[in-house]
Amino acid sequence: MIEILVLYVLKRYDCSIYRISKIIETTFFALFKPSFGSLNPAIKRLEGMGCIEVSSSLTEGGKRVKRVSITSFGEKYFKNCMQTYEFTNPSNFLNDANILLFCSNILEGEDLLKFLDNLNLQCKIFINKINSGLNDSYNPLNDLQKKIVNEILFQTKKIEGICEKGQ
Repeated sequence: MIEILVLYVLKRYDCSIYRISKIIETTFFALFKPSFGSLNPAIKRLEGMGCIEVSSSLTEGGKRVKRVSITSFGEKYFKNCMQTYEFTNPSNFLNDANILLFCSNILEGEDLLKFLDNLNLQCKIFINKINSGLNDSYNPLNDLQKKIVNEILFQTKKIEGICEKGQ
């Protein structure tokens, strides 16, 4: 997910690594807080793939600053990641889906439709897994547990509805 956030920021701005961190922190304040322990390796991976370019320069005060910009391949990679994202961890599903929806504002036309179609499909898969768990007679849930799982189901259906309205 961190790579998607970095590319999202860089589609909008050329900036330093520090500024990328601050933009992610302020833009996604309710969803994600980057750490340099995750940001720097993500930037190195993206640079190694050719998605971004990193250049070094000196400020007027003599401090070395790394400026980062997205490449045309990085823009294509961003679109592909958004359109084919697969949710592997159920505990992150709602947060990841919300982050992806948040980032979708820079997709247009067919790219946006492909993204919404994929997210809608992922919601349907997750809803089926939730319903299977709720109906599993070998996994009896108490009332509180059922309320929690039903709230997750409700939130997922809301995201599914957003996807369907956007198509």
